[in-house]
Amino acid sequence: MKIGVISDLHIDRGNIDIKTYETLLAEEADTQGLDLLLIAGDVSSHYKMTADFLKSIAELSDIEV
Repeated sequence: MKIGVISDLHIDRGNIDIKTYETLLAEEADTQGLDLLLIAGDVSSHYKMTADFLKSIAELSDIEV
């Protein structure tokens, strides 16, 4: 099983569209051949935004997040 770990994304900071983060992270997870992506925290300051982001990554990459 190949596991990727990332943290401190802070997707609610800066001027980059959240869809850009979602697409880039999902593509990189696929490129690396991950079976599981562990996001260790600090995705955003808003729980709803974080939950939506995690769901989107899982759907786009078709791996467990």
